[in-house]
Amino acid sequence: MKVLRIWLAALLGMIFSMVTQMQYSMMVIIFSAAMMSMFDRWTFPVFKQLILGSLSAGVQANIILGVFPDSPVLMATAVSLMMLEKCFLLNFSYGKIYGLIGLIIGSILLCAGGYSNFQMTYFTINLMVAILVSVAISAVCYWILPDPTNEQPNNPSPSGKQEASTIYKQTLLAWTAAMSAFFIYQFLNLMDSFSAYSSILVILMPLTMTGIASMAKIRIKGTLIGCGMALVIQTISFWFAYNPVITFLAFAVAAGIVAKIMASGGLQASVGTAAMSGLAVPIAQYMVPHQQDAIFKVVYRISSITFAMIAATTFIFMVHWIIEYSHSKYQHVKA
Repeated sequence: MKVLRIWLAALLGMIFSMVTQMQYSMMVIIFSAAMMSMFDRWTFPVFKQLILGSLSAGVQANIILGVFPDSPVLMATAVSLMMLEKCFLLNFSYGKIYGLIGLIIGSILLCAGGYSNFQMTYFTINLMVAILVSVAISAVCYWILPDPTNEQPNNPSPSGKQEASTIYKQTLLAWTAAMSAFFIYQFLNLMDSFSAYSSILVILMPLTMTGIASMAKIRIKGTLIGCGMALVIQTISFWFAYNPVITFLAFAVAAGIVAKIMASGGLQASVGTAAMSGLAVPIAQYMVPHQQDAIFKVVYRISSITFAMIAATTFIFMVHWIIEYSHSKYQHVKA
């Protein structure tokens, strides 16, 4: 049932995108499919984290950009405090989704808000619509395709109590990486690379060096799978003069394959989530029938994400080494 739920969510999201032509409608596909790959039962507190996390990040980013437009120091201070809150919440199961979605959306809004051609209000409204539609689609899929009652959900169990020093080091690692990425995107003209930016933030979720390195490899692998499928769909659509029925059927086949990967659990589920993102974004956002194909955007997405994952992992490894070395020296002096 899990495969069918994820697949149905992706199809409903694609239908929503094709009917409404909303600019950021690909988020509906990604959010609803990703949440259902993580949870086998309808759990409103989890979806509440998704809604509140995106809403709070949108409000915070708009306030920061509105209050401190001409004060870089105060803006950087406010952004750092906002990022610190999100990174701290990543340590706890009750706030992990809230922190992650807030970190991604808040960072993108703060970076993109600096560009004159970016419509902040329009993006924020579209984002909240996408979140609410994703929750509605998820609820429908859970209702139509529930798991048999004799099956036990394979939801990840909350982690045990962590030591204060572990929370401190993990928060500092994630915060340093997030702030460094923020400053790089602020100073360089990288508006077309927000997929790579969000990927950098996504791999911070494990909060450990081993987990981050694994997530980076998974992100690259999933992007190659999803973007490869998107190129095939682009070619098929071109052959059939962008017939919407053919495009939808091709997407349905590709989404079914990705849904199977996402339902596998473990690391494969993360590969599937990255693949669904690599599939949905080019088809639902980049490909405009008779006006723009997705080939260049797909190639750029693959190269930018691959480079970002390698560079981010290298930087995070250096930061991790410095934190661990400083902590061991502090413990030695304290002893």
